[in-house]
Amino acid sequence: MPASTEHRALTAIHIENWWQQVGDERSVELQAMWQRARAGIPPEQAVTRAQEAVCAARDADGKLVGISTAQPRLVPFLGENMFYFRAFVVPELRRGTLGPRLAFASRQLLNAEYQQSTDPAYPIGLFLEIENAGLSRDNERAVWDRPALKSRPEHTSWPHGALVYAGRSPRGLDRRIWYFDDARLQRPGLPRQNA
Repeated sequence: MPASTEHRALTAIHIENWWQQVGDERSVELQAMWQRARAGIPPEQAVTRAQEAVCAARDADGKLVGISTAQPRLVPFLGENMFYFRAFVVPELRRGTLGPRLAFASRQLLNAEYQQSTDPAYPIGLFLEIENAGLSRDNERAVWDRPALKSRPEHTSWPHGALVYAGRSPRGLDRRIWYFDDARLQRPGLPRQNA
């Protein structure tokens, strides 16, 4: 896709909040997108993962072209509750910024919920395993604040924050943590220290 056509396609995309709002119709639509795009998600996992949807992306024709999902879980090596985060974009739009746009929109939504939560076990950020090494030209940085994207005019409203390097997965993928604003360590299973 030529760069100008790709830019027009990406700017025409609308991102929707699907967090905890996935009924049967959305679930079927999402599973169909994954199947068309050959995402490799087994049907029984697709049903469960659809319920973890955070933000959905639709093109100008209303067609579903991307999704982000978040699953609350304890990350053992951190000892903290995090959202295990994934973003999926249809193959024809992967060269653009739709994946990062989904990530930023999802982080903004979940961060706002974190700020309002009174649940001490609420996840304190997003945990990502980066499968696409080409997502950033500065992926060797320990603190990844995406300056190449923030400098683009259409991204001025993206929330501040940085993805912090947290080692590599057994599959060799970079792990990144994107803490919510003012996140405080919970240290599940460890005694709290009184100040």
